Amino acid sequence: MAAVFRINIDRISPDGPLALELRNGDPVFVVGPNGAGKSALINRAAAQVGDRARVVWAHRQTWLNDSAVTLTAYDRLRQEPQVRTWDRSPNARWRDAHCHWRPLAALFDLVRAETARAQRIAQAVDKANGARDLKVAQELARSDQKPIARLNEMFRAAELPIEIEMTPAQEILARKHSSAPYPVSELSDGERNALLLAADVLGAEEGKVILIDEPERHLHRAITAPLLTELFAARPDCAFLVATHDLSLVMENRGRRVPLLRDCRFGEGGRVEWDLDVLEGEADIPDDVKRMILGARRVLLFVEGTQSSRDQPLYRILFPDVTVYPCGSAEDVIKTVRSLRKVEHLHWVRAFGIVDRDHRGEEETEDLRQEGIHPLAVSTVEALSYHPRAIALVANHQAKTFGCDASNLAAEAVNAALDELRRVRALLLERRCRPTLERKILGTLWQGEEPWQSDIITLEVNPAILFAEEAATFDGLTAKKDLAGLLARYSIKNTGVAACVAKTLRFQKHSHYEQALLARLRADETARQTILALLGDLPSALAEATRRSPPGEPAANAAAADAGGVPAA
Repeated sequence: MAAVFRINIDRISPDGPLALELRNGDPVFVVGPNGAGKSALINRAAAQVGDRARVVWAHRQTWLNDSAVTLTAYDRLRQEPQVRTWDRSPNARWRDAHCHWRPLAALFDLVRAETARAQRIAQAVDKANGARDLKVAQELARSDQKPIARLNEMFRAAELPIEIEMTPAQEILARKHSSAPYPVSELSDGERNALLLAADVLGAEEGKVILIDEPERHLHRAITAPLLTELFAARPDCAFLVATHDLSLVMENRGRRVPLLRDCRFGEGGRVEWDLDVLEGEADIPDDVKRMILGARRVLLFVEGTQSSRDQPLYRILFPDVTVYPCGSAEDVIKTVRSLRKVEHLHWVRAFGIVDRDHRGEEETEDLRQEGIHPLAVSTVEALSYHPRAIALVANHQAKTFGCDASNLAAEAVNAALDELRRVRALLLERRCRPTLERKILGTLWQGEEPWQSDIITLEVNPAILFAEEAATFDGLTAKKDLAGLLARYSIKNTGVAACVAKTLRFQKHSHYEQALLARLRADETARQTILALLGDLPSALAEATRRSPPGEPAANAAAADAGGVPAA
């Protein structure tokens, strides 16, 4: 039967103390924001558990002077009672009077466990009387795994590319990628923390209550969860109480009892009371607790393209309060946003997407919007920079520079774009009609019965009529000089529209025009809002999602967007 340890937690509410049970092999996680009393709860547990407690503090020392285990058995035995007494004192939650001793003790206990295993096998061999007893000793050697070998298995499971070994002189060394061995004192902060945490757990005596305060210190979250999982599995004979900010640890250990700390109150004589709830079974952590721990959900805007795509600076200026992340094709954007939104209980991200409108109809466009994926009002993102509103913004600035009329200059640029679109009319019609024709053919195939259940499939599609109808639409838009309508319907990729607009507005290259537009958007909030208005309800959706955005993140986008200057006209 598993040992049970009870910790009485005083509560601020009138409900009375909470009895928290700790059982061997059944770790308990405590979560809460800074200042909620996680370390104080670890301190309370150490005081109530007494000599059975082994504490790993958040403010632990993780550096080593060398790789040799310099602590003697006498020093280890003599110092232990003093450390236990200190861990039970209220000051232990914020100061460690034995910070230099703890990492040495962790390595000493690891070596001691390694030595004890060797002694058990040696005794079994010495007592062997015949082949049968010798076989029992050999089986013991196979089943009683070396602690350091077990530690290296844990590191591999956590994808830590280091391997630990011990020399005959009990010096502990590390290897990385089959390198020559080097002292563990030279490991990185995260690697040393992983080593000392694992040594603390593997070297603990049977039946200990291991209290770990913020195991994620110095460790990437991708390492913390698998490492702890391995440690729990290695020590089913111990109980664990883990205080953490890392909600992924809790989410990956669903089904356990989790105290959720909201606040604490310190009174006279070291008395502490907590405002807490207890998460039972498969229940999700409440959003208000997640927000207290993590801040607001991180808002990610997934867009088409790569980091070097021309439209990335534009998005980052338009949406400075979100993280813009290019992830390839429109299909990649759609799949990514859908996937993240399906498992929002497993992360703290709010995902949105922007995709080119391409040939999407109104019904498909609205369905995507409901999923947080917003097709552009123009056919492709490149066209945003050449929308009449964008042209007018740049023309206004250029008119001041060259002393001409802004309205006339903008009109000339729009006319130049229209002339170029007329010139490539056949290309644009072919681009528009081909996918439409393909969709009509496929739509006919899948009407009614499954196609393989039919002897003959009749297709009633007239490409000539389709082309003629599209040509009429194009000619009507050009006759009305509706550049916005044309950009919404036809892609300007691989056309001369960009060059024609740039030349008319007296830029040497279209890239100079685009950089001038970015400069206007950075400098003038009204100009930025003018372009945002072309993006439908996406700006308002992002604004709502970022109302409580974590501080600091917008600066990264602003810095990325501000890279580079505006060439002279």
